[in-house]
Amino acid sequence: MPKISIIIPVYNVAPYLRECLDSIQEQTFKDFEAILIDDGSTDGSGKICDWYASKYKRFKVIHKSNGGVSSARNMGLDIAQGEYIGFIDPDDFISHNFYEMLFDSIERNSADISISGFKLVDQHGKLVQFPEFFQTTIKGKLEGTEIMRAYARGEIIMAGLVDKLYKKSCFDNVRMPEGISLLEDGAIMPLVLSHAKTLVEEPRAIYYYRRRPNSLTSSSVDIKRMAELIKATNMMTDRIIKNCPEASKDASKLNLFYKTAGIIMLFSSIKRE
Repeated sequence: MPKISIIIPVYNVAPYLRECLDSIQEQTFKDFEAILIDDGSTDGSGKICDWYASKYKRFKVIHKSNGGVSSARNMGLDIAQGEYIGFIDPDDFISHNFYEMLFDSIERNSADISISGFKLVDQHGKLVQFPEFFQTTIKGKLEGTEIMRAYARGEIIMAGLVDKLYKKSCFDNVRMPEGISLLEDGAIMPLVLSHAKTLVEEPRAIYYYRRRPNSLTSSSVDIKRMAELIKATNMMTDRIIKNCPEASKDASKLNLFYKTAGIIMLFSSIKRE
């Protein structure tokens, strides 16, 4: 049984997928399984997954009909064998010591979640400036209700699921809402964090988040996706308040922030049209 299960939902990312999977294969931490969920790709991504699964014993691939990133991640969670869970988006990549550092940090601090450093790159892999208010700002260790309060303040939010390593128990009875394409990970993070007694920062591990012009989070927002954003935002803040009532004021501010950002994106899209 592997120590870590790494879940990678894959859909039409052929130009970037090899860089992602190579960064996983080259990890200094070797006790892992990489679960590739091909979500009905039509651009050859599925064949790339097959190649890695045939060449490297740590990689396995499942092909399914297209159901969205949440359904792919949920399938990965259902079959994961590891004691710990990690997520990587298929157009991103990680530092060579990413999981070694996160695992070491969890073990040394008896933590439930370890959160990495984070850098933004463009479609060519070049580092770009990232707004400070979207960066994780916690330092050291958080315990108890301070974890949820820090999340409500927006201090551990931007990268969602992907820049962290979790004890598998954090996902007991927790699955992602399907049919939502914006902030779907934010909707479940309060539930995940509610299972954690200790969260620790590990800046030595770096997650490289790729911002692509045609990605879901970079493309325009229409009325349907705005409705999805509102639904996910309300789910997120309701769950924060339910699990940590003392964070309700900050949760309300977070709710307003995301809805305002969504409205700005919506009107920007309308103006371009």
